[in-house]
Amino acid sequence: MGNLFKQPDALAKIATHPKTAAYLQQPDFVSMLTEVQRTPASFSKYMNDPRMMQVLGVLLGVDIRSGHAEGDTRDTAATGPKAPPRAPEPVPEVEMTDAEKEAKAAAVKEKELGNDCYKAKKFDDAIAHYNKAIELDPTVRARET
Repeated sequence: MGNLFKQPDALAKIATHPKTAAYLQQPDFVSMLTEVQRTPASFSKYMNDPRMMQVLGVLLGVDIRSGHAEGDTRDTAATGPKAPPRAPEPVPEVEMTDAEKEAKAAAVKEKELGNDCYKAKKFDDAIAHYNKAIELDPTVRARET
């Protein structure tokens, strides 16, 4: 990134851009700019300075805050702020029958046996237990503890 500041027209772009021209009147900014021109790797020290980020945007031809190219006339205000995503509707709990509860318990037991086999690197046995668990209760997930 710092090499952008070494371009022959970099200072001219900064001096002629209405958002950055005044920065060249600020001694602390000129000092930062001079350091980055001499040692491009030093740019990372100044990334938190909003003036430096504004200048970077000018050199790249991009409005850093919006991500739009300079001169892009899209009206982002017309769309308004985005509404936050809605939380998913809670799924109502369904009462299980005794048979379903027994099947679920047996499936969990098979899954646990599968996990034990998996940990012991007995993969064929683990797969067999996982398949049995899914057969008993399709909602059981393998390797979930």
